[in-house]
Amino acid sequence: MESDPKFKKVIEGADALSLGISIVVAILIGIGIGYGSLKS
Repeated sequence: MESDPKFKKVIEGADALSLGISIVVAILIGIGIGYGSLKS
């Protein structure tokens, strides 16, 4: 019982982390595409 809420917190933390990484990757890709189209 005691480890259940802790486990849920870890899952939520991992979820938030992967969401943050996804946002950063999307921003980097956007910058890369924008920079690439500016150069060409």
